[in-house]
Amino acid sequence: SVALLNLDGTLDKTFRFSGNKALAGANGQTKGYYHKTGSLKGKMVIYGAFTSFDSEPHGYVVRLNADGTVDKTFNVGKGANYKVESVTYNEKTGKYILTGDFNTFNGVNTPKLVMLNANGSIDTNFKVKAFNEGGTSKFALQLEDGLISVSGHFLTYNGISRTNFMIIDAKGDLVSGMNNTGMVGGLISRMYETRSDDGKRALLLLGDFYKFDNIDTRGITRITIE
Repeated sequence: SVALLNLDGTLDKTFRFSGNKALAGANGQTKGYYHKTGSLKGKMVIYGAFTSFDSEPHGYVVRLNADGTVDKTFNVGKGANYKVESVTYNEKTGKYILTGDFNTFNGVNTPKLVMLNANGSIDTNFKVKAFNEGGTSKFALQLEDGLISVSGHFLTYNGISRTNFMIIDAKGDLVSGMNNTGMVGGLISRMYETRSDDGKRALLLLGDFYKFDNIDTRGITRITIE
């Protein structure tokens, strides 16, 4: 379920092979987040819909070393109790943000959203609030100032109307003054922190959505967040 290719397209057998035999991998669907820079450069977080990896129990998330072996320093304990939809990492804060359909992580109640330290332990300062029944998060990105933009399929957060997009702080609370947008129709599946043409802090939003703040957007838009 995880492979590395050489530049000519051939399989790199120095990655996730023991002798001439591939390692067992996951027992379900996988996605990946690759660390391109920083102290974790070369490592990869594998997540998705699996309960074992390389024939050992892993709750929907695992981190690999540069050679593809399981990174034992990433200790998530039991992990999530159901599938993980996205993983992002902020090098400045040293935090992972995970979204998905899970309700607990390593036995701790943290439905749909959790913040982890770089070693895989839960950041207990972050307390997710309740999504509406049936609501879920699909993607989250911690910005350079520590705020977190979240997208998914939800109508309320902590009892407050928020349609499929919101900005919360590092404690899990809605940020005053940044959650005044109207309806988002469809799913924002990716977000990137960037700058607007006039130099303001901004978010580039991508996905299968057709409206943002009740305005037709058709899958891509940029919003300022200052």
